[in-house]
Amino acid sequence: MYEMLTGRHPFAAESFPRILEKIQTEDPPPLTAHRKDLPEMLEGLVRKTLAKNRQDRYATAADLATDLSKAFERLLELAAEKIEQEEPASKASSSFRVSVIRNCGS
Repeated sequence: MYEMLTGRHPFAAESFPRILEKIQTEDPPPLTAHRKDLPEMLEGLVRKTLAKNRQDRYATAADLATDLSKAFERLLELAAEKIEQEEPASKASSSFRVSVIRNCGS
C-alpha cells in the first residue's frame, strides 16, 4: 500500500540483506515525505499495516477493509467540500468526477 501511494518502496537500501534489516529495525519515512497531498488519515492507516509489533497491526483483512472504506468516504466528503468552494464553471466538472468515483463503488 505504501508503494502504491508513493511510488516508492518503504525500505529502500543498496542490498536485499540491508532491506530486510531496515524492515525489522526502522520505521518507513512518512508518506508525506514523498507525497505532500496525501491526507493524514492514510498515513495512520499505512503505519498500522507496517507496524513492527503484531498486536499493533490489523488483526484481519476485514478490519483493514473497514478502515479503508471509512477513509475513502472521508476523502469523498473532503472532495465534495472542496467543490463547494470552487467557481461555478469548474464546480460542475469536479462534481461530475466525484459522482463517477462514488458510483464506481456501488
